[in-house]
Amino acid sequence: MSEDIQAQFEEKLKELVELGKKKKGVLEDKEVNDFFSGFALNEDQYERILEVLEQNNLELLKINEPDEDDEEPNLDDEDEEEVPDVENIDLSV
Repeated sequence: MSEDIQAQFEEKLKELVELGKKKKGVLEDKEVNDFFSGFALNEDQYERILEVLEQNNLELLKINEPDEDDEEPNLDDEDEEEVPDVENIDLSV
């Protein structure tokens, strides 16, 4: 990685820290990803981001946005009445 790109990355990292401080020490993972959207981050850079956030007492919240396929099933069966199986009712006394 060129020194120019590394310098830009470090400058963005400082800006991220300032943003985190303005947001009372909490950043969402999506915010961090969006903040660095212009960079093709490698593993070392991700580690650096996490390290700097930790050093500055900033918390990273991992928020999972539900996919369309991940919708929770509707378990509210209160509106549906069970229909008894009248053919198999035991009427013996």
